[in-house]
Amino acid sequence: IAQQWFRLGLVDEHFKPTLRGRIFSFFNGGESYAVAAAVEDASYDISDIVFDLANLRAGGRFHLSQSRAGCSSRMADCCALAFFSSNIKGALKAGVPITYGGGASEIVRGMRRGDPPSKFQCDMIARGDIERAYLEWKSILNHISNLPDLPCARWEELKAACAKYR
Repeated sequence: IAQQWFRLGLVDEHFKPTLRGRIFSFFNGGESYAVAAAVEDASYDISDIVFDLANLRAGGRFHLSQSRAGCSSRMADCCALAFFSSNIKGALKAGVPITYGGGASEIVRGMRRGDPPSKFQCDMIARGDIERAYLEWKSILNHISNLPDLPCARWEELKAACAKYR
């Protein structure tokens, strides 16, 4: 398993955790890969990452409802690229977290603007799904904002942005 961690950039040649590996260690499952990859992508705006975090735990219903998905596939794309579209049991499928549900980000953005959850309901996504995704988003924001500091400006920016929205 140590060789796999090295191949995925989680440890260096001396098997010491890299920055990617340290960020990875703060999360469970596929979200650990996605957050690390998003932080590494300097072209990925921190404010977009904050909202795209909603996709990490949204699940299949959101993923299947492509009518709700917009630009929120960015995090999935970063993760797939950074981790070679790997399949990792219980975490990634084709490089994307298995709990990823594209489209939750847009719904959370709308709700933050004051749109009611009912505006986003459809055949695939019920009100309860929307409320759960919103609560999961708030949970991950709270988690990130309370994590340790790291010697990485983008990590610190993400933590501050998460604290602002939690």
